[in-house]
Amino acid sequence: MSDHEDLLRPSLTGSSAPATAIYSARTGYVASFLGGPVAGAVIAMLNSWRLRRLSRDWPLAVFAVAMLYAMYWWEFQQGGDAWLMGHFGRSGPRVLSALSSLMFFGGVYLLHRTSYRNMQIMGLQPPSGWVPGLIAIIIGLGVTALFIFVLVP
Repeated sequence: MSDHEDLLRPSLTGSSAPATAIYSARTGYVASFLGGPVAGAVIAMLNSWRLRRLSRDWPLAVFAVAMLYAMYWWEFQQGGDAWLMGHFGRSGPRVLSALSSLMFFGGVYLLHRTSYRNMQIMGLQPPSGWVPGLIAIIIGLGVTALFIFVLVP
């Protein structure tokens, strides 16, 4: 009988921590679209902080800043601006910015999709994202302006 005592021990333990609601996907989308990848990273980091996994997700913020810098470095230092205008017209640089921001949001959504789904299943309402979204947009635009100021000859 002593050989089978392990079968009677529970293998799953319950968590006493309450479920956590994160900022909505709409907040991340609007912040990314209007403020660029850095704004999307700010919302993603706030969500990671709320989920207590910031120590695991912080490279995403570094990637957003590096991606934005590399994009503007290519545009303003390597002739990418002229290439974009030649192939896509005057709106070429804006198209690149919008596409990179939306692709970044897609990556953030994939990172937090389980949490979004769990919120929906549990009926949790996301916290209001107006203030964090506006702050993220301002930070994103500020970093973008700083990079443009540094990189434009």
